[in-house]
Amino acid sequence: MGQALFISKQEWRGQETTRHGYNCDPLVIGRELKKHNRRIVYMRPKDWKRIAKLRKWTYKTQRRKISAVRTLLRLRGITEHFMIDLEWPQGSRKDPRRLKPWQRDKALEATYQQREILGIRNRAILWTFWDTGIRKFELCGALLADLDLDPEEPSLQLLTKAPTSRSGKYLPRAYETKIFIHDEAVEATNAWLAVRDQLADPKTKTIFVSQIGGRPMTTAGVTYLLRYLGKLIGFPISSHDFRRGTGTHASEEGVPDRIVMKQLGLRTHKDYQRYTARAKLSAYRKLMRGEA
Repeated sequence: MGQALFISKQEWRGQETTRHGYNCDPLVIGRELKKHNRRIVYMRPKDWKRIAKLRKWTYKTQRRKISAVRTLLRLRGITEHFMIDLEWPQGSRKDPRRLKPWQRDKALEATYQQREILGIRNRAILWTFWDTGIRKFELCGALLADLDLDPEEPSLQLLTKAPTSRSGKYLPRAYETKIFIHDEAVEATNAWLAVRDQLADPKTKTIFVSQIGGRPMTTAGVTYLLRYLGKLIGFPISSHDFRRGTGTHASEEGVPDRIVMKQLGLRTHKDYQRYTARAKLSAYRKLMRGEA
């Protein structure tokens, strides 16, 4: 058995580079090693596995890092090395959580245990998550001017965004209309708008505001809110649980996959399958019998 090339934790995280997006780029790693006169430590296979376990890397991250090491070995002219032929185990993929309608109702009930004005706001937030399937940062950036609660077709205009592959930052794409489906969602939003001025700063233009200062609600605030509600109801919830739950429920109700993808802002069928993987097969019988 040969020995593995290992690079320090700081270099893997990209702290030696100018852009965080380059943290797994072997060319940049090699350049930085040479520039800083970094000493390369050689380890045995069991040492590599022990360090990977201690750092709690995910399998995907492990494969990416090992791939970078292989490339760096080849760049240094090393053609015979156990790392080049190493196959990292795939492991069991953990099925992501998705909210069910009864869990949504339980979370809504928990908002009645909060202070009245916060409970009103939080009910509107939960219904918006469920009905529209929007992301957390989209909810925080939604403006009053983009909200239309027309009884015939209540909707919310959102500037959907997509992450770039290198920097991880979100860039605007295009306006899309997210439709409110349930009358309860419209009522909850109207109830919040009726009391919003009591909490909001006059200069704040977003629909939802924080309880301190009345400033636009932040993603951290939404996370804290959902975590708190999760403790009240006895199981954890997140904004993405609502997205996956909405997609699964819509699929079971017979909504075409193209419409679900457009509503949730999914770009590929692979993403759609991941969001609706737990749809019940019994829904097929229900739809075919015209019971939907």
